[in-house]
Amino acid sequence: MMLMMVITMVTMVHMRMLILMLVLVVNDWVCNDAWRPFVVHAVFWVGNIVGSWIWGTISDKVGRRPATLASFVVYAAGGALTLAWPSSMAALAAVRFLVGTAHHTISHLPYMLVIEYCGARARVYPLLALIGSWGVGGALLPWIAYLVWDWRILMLLSSLPLLLTLAFYNYIPESSSWLMVRGRGEEAATLLRKMAAINGQTLDEEAFGEVLIDMTARDPDKETQSILLVRKHPRLMKNMVLVILLWMVSCLCFYGHTQNTGNLGGSVFSSFSLGATTELLAMTVPFIINARGRKWPMALFFVTSGLCGLLYALLGDALPGPARLALGLTGRMLIMGAYSTCLQYGPELFPTVIRGQSLALYELLGGVAIFISPSIVYLHQQTPGLPLLIIGAMSLLGGAITTLLPETAGLNLPQTLLDGDLLGRDQSVLPCRRRPQRQEGGDKA
Repeated sequence: MMLMMVITMVTMVHMRMLILMLVLVVNDWVCNDAWRPFVVHAVFWVGNIVGSWIWGTISDKVGRRPATLASFVVYAAGGALTLAWPSSMAALAAVRFLVGTAHHTISHLPYMLVIEYCGARARVYPLLALIGSWGVGGALLPWIAYLVWDWRILMLLSSLPLLLTLAFYNYIPESSSWLMVRGRGEEAATLLRKMAAINGQTLDEEAFGEVLIDMTARDPDKETQSILLVRKHPRLMKNMVLVILLWMVSCLCFYGHTQNTGNLGGSVFSSFSLGATTELLAMTVPFIINARGRKWPMALFFVTSGLCGLLYALLGDALPGPARLALGLTGRMLIMGAYSTCLQYGPELFPTVIRGQSLALYELLGGVAIFISPSIVYLHQQTPGLPLLIIGAMSLLGGAITTLLPETAGLNLPQTLLDGDLLGRDQSVLPCRRRPQRQEGGDKA
């Protein structure tokens, strides 16, 4: 059920982005009013930055489940309110701020909740659903808009399905990992017993009790921890800084490639649809990182995407149109691989006690990078090919930084700050010939 929520939310996000473009066209904000769409768009991303931190903190303090539901309601309300004052710039900016607060949260919070229930070998399946929904939603959206020209109907289609979560709220479980680190072990045990029964298994009560005792003994103050305490754990702090920096690079490069697709040639409908279709090939990423680990595949995605960008910038004029388009879309497909892997990497490095706050910081700084990306794409107006030159260079930098991260494939999610600090302590920077050793119990919830 949670996977279906993730898929639905991502499709709604795609549709909402296109609707904004239609509203701006209806208002005829061009020529002397051309600055208005940029202001509305900027306010949206400011909302994203503010909302990411708010929802992340709520998910750590109150719970993953209520934070997820509340973000859905806010996103749906923002869509409905757009229908009330579509011609007022002030009202539209306020509504876009509201929508922006939950823009990433409505897909990332359910994703976090799902992976906290997955064992080490199964954590890539939620990522597979996320990638597939982005690709399918992006490929279908232009043609849905082509068939349904009325933006008001499109807005309703992107808002009302979100409210279906109200009907299924009682069937959505709270994260058992979150309950455990909050000292609510009995509630976590009840949920795990129910899930084990559904899967024809039984909960190992002795092992579960040992885990609770071990967590309390190692970290008795876990309930009061905040992300600021990371400074006391140098290895964890280094890993978090690196993965957040990589997330910013991947967001800048991925959204830069996406926005630059229109500069590759072809009609808006065909180029947008082709670009989204290439992202469907990124559905192979979860299988790759499940078999080969996170670290070196992500470094390879970054480097190869960067090379595509550099080649396009340096040789673009000498290549025929189809070849330029193929090269640009290949770079977009590969950076989608890095972006998807980085989306998996962060939550696997963040300890459960601060995962919500860490993911909020992740999204906040990622939003800053996304906010910068249109400025890079705009450079195409002065120098064609320059956006992909810059994006390609950033991708190569991302590939280099990735080599400094520890491998997380096959390892249990860190629960406490101490767990996060110990993660990867026995690993070297250089790749090993053998795959990472899986922790005992790596497939347990």
